[in-house]
Amino acid sequence: MPNPRQICRETYSIRRIIRSIAMWRAAPPFYVLQCYATKMMKMVKLLFASALLLISSSYALRDVQCPQQSSQRPSKLKLTQQHCDYYVAMGPNENDKEFLDIYLEGSQAGWVAVGFSLNKRMGYSDVVGCKQDDSGNVGIIDSWNGALPPNKIDPTQEGMCNYSSSYVDGKFSCYFSRFHGILNQGYDYDFNSTYYFLLGCSQLKSDLSVNFPFHEPNFPAVSPDMYNPFTYNGSDWVQL
Repeated sequence: MPNPRQICRETYSIRRIIRSIAMWRAAPPFYVLQCYATKMMKMVKLLFASALLLISSSYALRDVQCPQQSSQRPSKLKLTQQHCDYYVAMGPNENDKEFLDIYLEGSQAGWVAVGFSLNKRMGYSDVVGCKQDDSGNVGIIDSWNGALPPNKIDPTQEGMCNYSSSYVDGKFSCYFSRFHGILNQGYDYDFNSTYYFLLGCSQLKSDLSVNFPFHEPNFPAVSPDMYNPFTYNGSDWVQL
């Protein structure tokens, strides 16, 4: 009489499928049901463990709470390009060191953004910024520069905390914070590392729910070295 354990072992091997079929036919119904039950229990345990892992991972990603606004902003760095002057400030949030505070200010309507790159190039960089739409509304977005198209908005916007966005006297500004870690794979870098900074501006406006328009004719200013935005000091990079 076939051993049910042997039957179960044999049926896990694709190479022995013919032999397994023969053994299944020779086995009494009791052994067949016993083997089915064993396999089903293993499958249920595996599916249950996988579901718990997915649920816990999803919960961990969405349990990020925005901290309170810092009482003071880091020192601002002024940069000048052909069609716009803008200010940039970065530093850790004083209430939650896992969040990076970013302040951006533009002298003309459009957008201002800072990108984090591993190779001084626009491609494959994490880009956050402040932008204005045609109606004058100002907001923030988290985006990603791939190869093509150049820029795409992060569909989740998780980990972004908007403290203030305004357009006053011809100038627009945004003060926000972003969680340092990777919340959306393929759209985020971990900000608590070293990167080249890409700083750009443009007079082009677009809807707040879409990506940054291409910044022609201005190309981004690129930092001479790699810095950690959490420990970056504006005096290290006086002017571009």
